[in-house]
Amino acid sequence: ILTLSGRISNLYLEKYYAIQVENAQLLYNQQNYEEAIGYYENALELDEDTELMLSYADCLFEIGKVDQALSYYYAIIDKEPENEKAYARIISIYEKEENYSEINKLLSSCGQQSIKTEFQSYMTAEPVFSYESGEYNHVIPLKIQTSTTGTVYYSMDGSDPRLSGIEYTSPLFLRYGEYLIKAVCINDFGLASEVVEAQYIIEGTQP
Repeated sequence: ILTLSGRISNLYLEKYYAIQVENAQLLYNQQNYEEAIGYYENALELDEDTELMLSYADCLFEIGKVDQALSYYYAIIDKEPENEKAYARIISIYEKEENYSEINKLLSSCGQQSIKTEFQSYMTAEPVFSYESGEYNHVIPLKIQTSTTGTVYYSMDGSDPRLSGIEYTSPLFLRYGEYLIKAVCINDFGLASEVVEAQYIIEGTQP
């Protein structure tokens, strides 16, 4: 049971918190980010609300403290993995820096499919072969697909497809012989996926 002094203390803290948030948001809306930061910090000492953290990080970014802003955006994602706003802020920063590998790393580690879908143009997934490596006694119409946007390149002689690959446009019909197929996906930002490979031995002539 709270004592009278405890109730008074709680009421004071609630009022104090409300004033800090109100002042912070007012200054934020006025684009007075330097002064807003102090009020956000006071409020966040009492409650690490993610919306406040987001606005606080925005202020840090606006005054040039990009690394600190990033650390708060990542902290928001740790608390709320589905927070699309925080992902958007991080991606915006990395895009300006043309740091697409960090964007791909961020989205690859994301467990929220809706967020991956929203920002899929930044991702590069490994290509997938329609047939597993192995021996076959018939012609294989091999498809090479990827779950993200981009262009797939392949080689049929084991060479690196990133250097001398052929653009994949239609199934590869593997007939009698041995094949070492390597493939890579390169997205619109020039970021390449891991190279994947599969080996096929076609022995028969059944149609």
